[in-house]
Amino acid sequence: YTYSVIDEWGAADFWYNHGLIPKDVYNDLLSACTGATPSKCDDAQNAAVASMGPINPYAIFDDVCLSPSVMQLARARAHSAPHSPYGVVAKQLEARQREYEKQRSAQSSLTMNAPEEHEFGAVSQDEAPPCIDNYVTAYLNRRDVQTAIHAELPPNIQWSVCSNLVNYNYADMGQSIVPVYRRLLPHKLRILVYSGDVDGIVPFPGTRVWLDAL
Repeated sequence: YTYSVIDEWGAADFWYNHGLIPKDVYNDLLSACTGATPSKCDDAQNAAVASMGPINPYAIFDDVCLSPSVMQLARARAHSAPHSPYGVVAKQLEARQREYEKQRSAQSSLTMNAPEEHEFGAVSQDEAPPCIDNYVTAYLNRRDVQTAIHAELPPNIQWSVCSNLVNYNYADMGQSIVPVYRRLLPHKLRILVYSGDVDGIVPFPGTRVWLDAL
């Protein structure tokens, strides 16, 4: 976040205008996450996440990672109610997973001389596999990789995307970084600021607002 109040508004605006959350949840986010207590904002965000369902919030149109628990639930619903919406969607999920595994297997047979690509399951040059976060976590916990990027961890510490060892203080997160940009810009520094157009975590509406405020 650059400024949490603006970025959280931007996320709520993005979710609502992409049809991911209903109006009442959107209104709760606006009221709870603009000066309210952290717990109320957390409750509103949890309700929004529940409304969105199992999507990839960092790329809302991408395929999701189908973990074993998700596939077990899909199979149970498809078996118990095969013609219901749940059953139809569950069958579609299973079919997509089988097709992905088939593509991955075919790609692997063609790339036996490229162990890293085979290991992390890339299906093409342009497409990242749905479970790429799992692969990245495994990759960044390799000691040779940590040595290469000068980020070696103690033997008892595992790198993870989100770490409970880091204390994300709510007050610190609420501080605006806009004044830092204002101090840097007079020095004629070239700064690239971008937000993904399908990123639902730090989407472009909030980024556009604080950029206009500089």
